Amino acid sequence: MGTGGLLVTRVAPADADVIGILTYNVWFNEECQVEARMAAVGDVILRHRPHVVLFQEVTPRIYSLLSSARWCRDLGFVCSLTEAEATRPYFSMLVTRLPCRAVRHEPFAETSMDRELVTAVVETGGDGPLLTVATAHLESPMSFQRPYIGPRNTQAREVFEKLGSLPNCVFGGDMNWNERRDGRVPLPPLWFDAWLVLHPIEKYLKPGYTYDGRTNGMIGGALQGRLDRFWCRLQDFDAESIEMVGTEPIPGLRCDREFRNGDGFRRVSLPVFPSDHYGLLIRIRRKRNGSGGERQEENPGKDIVLI
Repeated sequence: MGTGGLLVTRVAPADADVIGILTYNVWFNEECQVEARMAAVGDVILRHRPHVVLFQEVTPRIYSLLSSARWCRDLGFVCSLTEAEATRPYFSMLVTRLPCRAVRHEPFAETSMDRELVTAVVETGGDGPLLTVATAHLESPMSFQRPYIGPRNTQAREVFEKLGSLPNCVFGGDMNWNERRDGRVPLPPLWFDAWLVLHPIEKYLKPGYTYDGRTNGMIGGALQGRLDRFWCRLQDFDAESIEMVGTEPIPGLRCDREFRNGDGFRRVSLPVFPSDHYGLLIRIRRKRNGSGGERQEENPGKDIVLI
C-alpha cells in the first residue's frame, strides 16, 4: 500500500438521505469473553447498519475477530489498516462501506500512549459533498494524580488545527473528556457537540454516560462519564439523531474480574456486555436546499483495503 495514493475500489453507495456513523471503544480486555463480546458488537452493527464504524482499543486479536466477522463481509466494509499493520498492543481504526477517497493514520505530536488521529474522506452519493470522518482515543487519565490533562488538551487542539476548517466533518471517539477536570472543549467556530445539540432539554435525564458503572454491570464500579462523543461541523448535512447502543448484557454470560480490596484482591462474577463502553451512533441527513454542496479538497493518504 502506498502513502499517497487514492482509493479506486468502489464499495456500497451512500444512502441518498441519511448516513450513520458509529463510534465504539471495544475494550482491549481479551480475558473477558472477547469472542462473545465482539460477536455482540457485530450484532449491534447488523441491527443499526451504520455506513462508517470508528473503533478504539482494538488489539490484533480483536482486529482478526472483527475483520473475519459476517457483518464485515456481508455489508462490504473496508478497513483503514491491513492485518500486517495491526500489530500494536491496541490501536484505533475505522471501517467504511462508503466509497473512500483517502485515509490517514497520524500519531499525535504529544502522546505517551501511542495515540493517533485516523481520518478518511468518503463520498456521499452522486455529486454530493465529500465528508471527512475521523476518530481518536485521546490520552487516558491514569489516576487523580496523573490525569494527563495537558496532552489531552493538546491532542484536541491538534485535531481541530487539522480538521477545523473542513466544511463537512464528523469526529467521533473516546475523548476521555470531563469538563470539570479538563475545562471547556476547544471547539472551533461552527463546530458542535452532537449529544448536547440533539438532547438539549434532556441533558439531565439523558446525560450521555457512555461509560456508566451504574448501568453496565461489567465495569464493577460506580464511575460515570460522557467519554465518547461526536464533535461535528456540518455545512451540507443536519445532525438528525444520536443514541447509545450496546447497552444490554449478553444473555447467559458471566466473567470473573479481580478488584483491589485493601491489601489484597477480591474476585467477582459479573455480567458481560459488548464492551465497558456503550457505542454511540449518530445519523446525519443531507440537506436538499442546495446544489449538492462544496466538494472539499481531498486529503491524499494511503489506500484503504478490503478486510
